[in-house]
This record gives sequence, structure tokens and C-alpha cells, in this order.
Amino acid sequence: MNDHPLRDLSEQYTCALQNYLKTEGEQALHQAYELGRRAITDGLGVLDIAKIHQQAFIALLLPTIALGKNQRQVQAVEDFFMEALSPFEAHHRGFLEANIRLRELNETLEHRAAELAATNRELSHEITRRKASEEMWKRYESIVNTSREFLTLITSNYRYEAVNDAYCEGHVKRREEILGSTVKEIWGEATFARIIKGHLDHCFKGEEVHYQAWFEMPRLGRRYFDVSYYPYHQKSAVTHAIVVTRDVTERWLAERALRQSEEQFRTLMQSAIDAIILSDSDGHVIACNQAARTMFGRAMEEVVGHPVSLLVPERYRRAHDAGMKRVGRGEPPHLVGKTVEMHGLRRDGSEFPLELSLASWQTEKGRFFCGIIRDITERKRAEEEIRLLQTIALSVSSAEDLHAALRAVLTKVCESTGWVVGQAWIPRPDGPCMECSPAWHSSISGVKEFRKASQGFTFLPNIGLPGRAWTAKRPVWIPDVTQDDNFTRARFAQKAGLKAGLAMPILAADEVVAVIEFFGREPQPEDERLVRLVSAVADQVGIVIQRRRIQAQFDRFFALSGDLLCVAGFDGRLQRANPAWKKILGYAAEQLLARSYLDLVHPDDREGAAAEFERLKTGSTIVSYEFRARAKDGSYRWIQWTATPAPNELVIYAIGRDTTERKRAEQALRSSEEHYRELFNEAKAMQERLRELSSRILHAHEEERKRISRELHDEVGQALTAISVSLQVLRQKAAKVGKGLDATVSETQRLLEQTMYNVHRFSYELRPAMLDDLGLVIALRWYIRAFAKRTGIKLNFRADSAVEQLASEPKTVIYRIVQESLTNVYKYAAACRVEVIIRQTNDGIRVTVKDDGKGFQPDQLEMSLKDKSGLGLMGMQERLRLVNGQFAVKSAPGKGTTIQALIPSRPQKR
Repeated sequence: MNDHPLRDLSEQYTCALQNYLKTEGEQALHQAYELGRRAITDGLGVLDIAKIHQQAFIALLLPTIALGKNQRQVQAVEDFFMEALSPFEAHHRGFLEANIRLRELNETLEHRAAELAATNRELSHEITRRKASEEMWKRYESIVNTSREFLTLITSNYRYEAVNDAYCEGHVKRREEILGSTVKEIWGEATFARIIKGHLDHCFKGEEVHYQAWFEMPRLGRRYFDVSYYPYHQKSAVTHAIVVTRDVTERWLAERALRQSEEQFRTLMQSAIDAIILSDSDGHVIACNQAARTMFGRAMEEVVGHPVSLLVPERYRRAHDAGMKRVGRGEPPHLVGKTVEMHGLRRDGSEFPLELSLASWQTEKGRFFCGIIRDITERKRAEEEIRLLQTIALSVSSAEDLHAALRAVLTKVCESTGWVVGQAWIPRPDGPCMECSPAWHSSISGVKEFRKASQGFTFLPNIGLPGRAWTAKRPVWIPDVTQDDNFTRARFAQKAGLKAGLAMPILAADEVVAVIEFFGREPQPEDERLVRLVSAVADQVGIVIQRRRIQAQFDRFFALSGDLLCVAGFDGRLQRANPAWKKILGYAAEQLLARSYLDLVHPDDREGAAAEFERLKTGSTIVSYEFRARAKDGSYRWIQWTATPAPNELVIYAIGRDTTERKRAEQALRSSEEHYRELFNEAKAMQERLRELSSRILHAHEEERKRISRELHDEVGQALTAISVSLQVLRQKAAKVGKGLDATVSETQRLLEQTMYNVHRFSYELRPAMLDDLGLVIALRWYIRAFAKRTGIKLNFRADSAVEQLASEPKTVIYRIVQESLTNVYKYAAACRVEVIIRQTNDGIRVTVKDDGKGFQPDQLEMSLKDKSGLGLMGMQERLRLVNGQFAVKSAPGKGTTIQALIPSRPQKR
């Protein structure tokens, strides 16, 4: 039998019985009856119900036996059971036997209940003991779980028996997932076999194990742990391992950083460009780097172990020793944390300027000092050179003219570098040569003759010391001018005792504006440092000269410009204004200076002008704006401004153009544009009326042609036919009279026939009756055949029958387009072949007339041109416009002409 219905019924039976024990209501008792009926339906017997009842009885009744409340509930259970069996009484007559068995079963259950009650009393005592143990365990567990170290208890078969919260958090697992699991399952097979297992095995042999290793954890990542295994003994056997795991990653990283720092310090100390010296509190050197030994010119053994005062000049040693004694007494050192400049002493006894940065730290072994020393000899020299350049720049800037500036340069350079004589040469304005400037300097006597000789010389390019520097645009050094073949003043230089010479060009915008030359007492090879210094001086002078030139050009431009030029401070006050302000607004420059430019702005424009000014102050590169400025006479003029800021100078440069007349012209233009717009609209309306009139004229024209054609065909044609018949009769009678009269009648009859042919042809050209009676295709085919016969031009005609579905007006337009096109071909194209194609397309009916004639330039043809026999191209366009058609001409000289027309299949609104 399938156990599934039995299991479901057992669960429902237990729930119903439990409900009945709680309420003892009729509804719950009725459920027992319904369950009995369901058992019969599912094919279950009385024994099955008894089994279900026994299971429910044990599950629900036994827990109450120990409480002494089972008697009433046993009775209730029996009542419930009897109700459940009541359906079986109607179906099975073996109910009595089952009832006996049930009583026996109940007796058995009561016996077992008594046994369970005894067992329950024993369990109660055990529970009391365990509660005390649990309280103690909870206190222990609280301590363990608050620890951030990983605490675990592992059995000898490598399974977890206890873990703390920190361990669970580290593995991102619940405690239930870890307890009972093996170490290999938690850490992975590789980690367990490579690191953990061997140490655990030693612990289970009774040894304490301590080690450190890297582990990968889900939440913490890769961490460095300090692990301790402690054996736990029970009855002299190791049954567990107590594992304490501490995360020492930060400590390990700090120790590694310390080791790296020490190594880096040693490497840095030895590779540093600056000298590094370490000393103790007694002032003895305990370490120094290679840069220190090189700087002071001493070997290691000459520095380490010796007093620091050995490296200090004699005049500073007393102050140094006094400072060390002060530190020895516990007073704070004065120089620690500061950078000071002083002098050092090399082994050869020479002194040099240095910069000292001193640090100090205290340890259990005493106080130590670290000095970082930098040789600043070059820096001092550079500072002196910079001061020289600054002094020269100031002197040149304040000089009255070029000669005064050159005199100041010569004096300063000679005083700073040791040159004894300095002269200047400038290009002559009237020729390609250099002449001596009045500017010169001498710090020795006996050079007047050399100076007088120099004043009498002029040098062409590449001649003499000045000419060579002038041509080369770079410095020229002569170790001994008295021995140089290209030094024409050698004899005078020898008398003055001058030897070494240097010429340096001064350039402004790549133009040599002067050459300065210097002389010394002794022969001397080229000194690169000295050349660089003088070259820097020359560059500085050239910059100043160029700046003065630019300033002069700016001043001229400022004065000559017809636009308003001004310079305003960030406070909005004008600092400079050009003469155009007087001409345009009537203000003199002195009336504008220190005045806010907003005072001149029209009140309605002031807010916008102030906003644009703020934009300039906040960094906008170029701003253009326009406002009305008040003139001195009270009137306002429109000014278009373009401005750019100079943040470093806190000023704004602006240029303004008077646009008042342009504004007036624009207003007049707008007025005239409005007038022309009105005229254009009137012309457009007139054009529409003309087109409408043209359409009416074409309609009237076509109707008149139709009327004239019918009159020619019907009335004139009939009259001419009657005359022809009368002439025929007259001819027959004249034959009897005489030959002369017969010839006259014959000639008259021939003229009449010719007149009848012309009348019919005129009638057809005016309006072919065939177009109205037989359709467009037949009418065109008849006209094309007649045209080919008359002109000798070969024609190819193709047309779709769909064209006959068009209304009368579009058909007439197509006929006239083809007629006019062929007429133009005959008159102007000199063509041999013509194609006339009428096709239906998605857009409508497309008409194409293509010839192989001489062609023309369509853009050079007046579309209004008409010949004497037709309406011309303009007429074709007008006819197509009546039916909302499109017209196109494609032609080129020597390539023929193609006329294309498109007539919509459906009528459209005009």
C-alpha cells in the first residue's frame, strides 16, 4: 500500500486530535468522524487507523504524563478515537475485535507512560545540572565571542567542535555551517595540506605549536596570522586542539616598512647629492655619506669618530663648542628645525658657503643629530649674478638714452667681473658700419690713447672685434688681442697693457643694437662662466631696449588710433585714455583718469555693462559688448567694446568703436527693408494676379483657336469646297468654249486646292479636331507624321495608352508641349533625329522630347523669349503651371536638347 495517503492522514489526524484536546468541541470531534470516512475512501483499515492513533497518542499525550494530567486527556483521546472508528462500524463488523485490541494497546501505552514518567523525573534532575553548566558555558562563550582573535576547538579527527563569532565573521559562515565540518572543508585542501595539518599533528602529539603564515579569507582577504595550537588532554590523551589565531598583518607590514625604511635611508644617505652627517651628543661623527666626504675632501677614517668641529672654520668653533655644551646641559638646541647658512672647511684649508638643515632625536642611548649640508657656492654666485642683472635692468630702464644705458652696463659689468676697460659700439644710421659710442669705463690709468684710437675707428661687418661680434650675433673671445691678426687696434692695446678681449652683441628682436667689448690685463683663455654672465647681461639689456621700443610703438598707436582706447583697473576706474575720447565724447584725458567708467554708461545699459565687467574680472579671455556712453555735451553715443583682462596687472585693456552712425544706418535699413517688404508683397500679389490673368488668357486663347479652327474647317472649308465644285463644273463647260479659258480655270482650281490645304493645316495647328474626337495619341501620331514628311526629320514616337485617361486640359497641354518643342527643333536645333516619349510614372505622365541637334546653354537663354510661331519655353512653362506640372530643359552645346514635362495624374490645387 502506498504510504503517502497514510502519512498525510496521520498528520491531519494528529492536528485534529491536538485541536480536540485543546477545545473538546463538537466541531473538532466531527473532524475525527470525517477522517474515518476518508480512511475508508482511501482503502485504509481499522489497524491503519489504530496505528495512526497510536502515533498521535505518543506524540501528544506522553509529554503530559509527567505532569499528572493525563487521565482526563486519555479519556478525551479515546472519545476522539472512537469517533474516528465510528464510520468503520457501518462498513466492518469486526469493530469489536479491533476495540479489544485497542484496549490492549491502551494498556500497553499506559505502562509505557509510567516508564516515561520515571525517566522524565531523572531527566529533570539532569536538566538542573545542565542548566548550571550552561550558565557557566554562556559566561565563557560571551568572553570568547567578544574576542577579536580567532578561537576554535578542533577534535583529533580535524573537526570543529567550537568556534567564536570572530572566526565565523572571518569566514562569512554561520556557526552551524562550521561546527562538525573538517578543517580541510573550511580552509581548502591545499591550505590544509600545506600549512595546517602538519602543525595540528604535532599538537595532537602533546606539543604546543606556534607559527606565522599568510592565509586567504573570504571577508578579510589575504592576511598574515600568528597561530598557536594548545593540546587539550582528557584521561592523559590529547582529544582536542585549542587554536588561537591572531591577525598580525598590520604589525608585519609595519615591521617590513621599518626594515624597508632603514634600507631606504641607508640607500638614500649614500646616493644623496647633499652631504649627510650623523653625530652623537658629544659632537662626534658616527656616520657620513660619500657626498660629505667629497664635499670636505676627507676620507671616511678622517671624519667618523672625529669631532664635527673639524669641519668648521676656526672662527666658528668656539660658538659650535658652546652650543654642544648647552645641549649637554639639557637645554634645547638653537639650530634644530632651522635652515642656516654658514661656511665649511675643506681638508685643503679652503672655505666654502654651505646651507645646513639640522634635526635631532632622543633615544635611550642619548641624543643624536643629523645634519644635511648643501654646497651653495654656485647658488651664491648665481645670486650675485641675478643682483647684477637686476641692477643693470634698473639702470638701463632709468637711463635717458641708449648711450647712458650702455655706460651703466659697462660700469656694472667691469665692477662685478674684473674687466679693466669697457667700450660700446653702435651701428651707424647712414651706413653698414659700427662706430664708437660715447659710453665707456676704465678702472686703470694709461688707456687714454687706446680710447682716443677707438673713437677714430669704424668697423665694417666681420672686421675687428666689434665687427666680428656684429656679424656673428654671438660673443667673440680673444685670449690676447695683441697677437690677433684681425684686431686692428693691437698696437694701442699693447701700449695700454690690454690682453684678453671679449665682444658681446646686444640684440633686440634679432637686431644688433650695440656691441659691448671688455679688456683685461692678462692673456686669458675663454671663460665660459664669464661669457654666460656677460651674455645674460646683454640679453637683459636687449629685452629692456626692445620693451622700450614696444612701449614707444604702443604709445604712438595709442595716440593715433581713431577708436577709443583705455586701460581700467579692476576697481572700474580709468587709468589711461587716448585722444580719441576727446574727439568722440569730448572728454580730455585728465577729465577721465581715476573716474569710474560706469559713470559714463547710460542708466538703462549700466546693469549689463557691470555684468560684462565682472565677467572680465573672473577670467573671461575676450568679451565684446555694446552700450550707450554719455558725451560731455550730455548726448549719448553707441560704443561697441572689445576688452581683455590682465589678471597679473589687475587691469583691463579695452577698445571701443563708435557705432552710432551704423546704428542709425541700421535703423534706416530696417525701415527701408520694411518698405521693400511691403513692395515685394504687393509685387508678389500682382504676380499672382498676372499668373491668374495669364491662365485665363491661355484658356481664352485655346478656346479661340478651337473656335477659329472649327470655323475654318466647317464654314470656310465648306465654302471653298463649294467653290471648287463650281470651278469643276465651269471647267467642263469651258472645255467646250476654248482652250484659253480652260487653262485659266485650271490655274484657279489649283490655287483653290492649295488654299484649301493651307486652311485645313491652319485649322489643325490651331486646334486639331482629331484631339477631341480620336484622342491625344492618334492626334500626336498624325501630327508627327505630317511634321516628319514636311521637315524630313526622322522621329521616333512612343506613348502609353494611360495618357488617354487624362482630362481634356492636360491632354491639350501635352499636345501643345510636343507641338512647340518640335517647332523649336525644326527652327533652331538643326537636328536629324528626334524622340518623343510619353510614359506613365508614379508621379504622373512624363513627356520627353529629345533631339540630337546643336544644343545651347539653358542658363543663357531668356525663358521669356518667344519666336513668331509659338509660345516659346515661357509658354510651355505657363501651360504646365495651369495643370500644376513641372518643366525642365537639359542641353549643352554639341550634345542636343531634352525637354521634359511632368503632368500629375490627379488634379492638384493650384
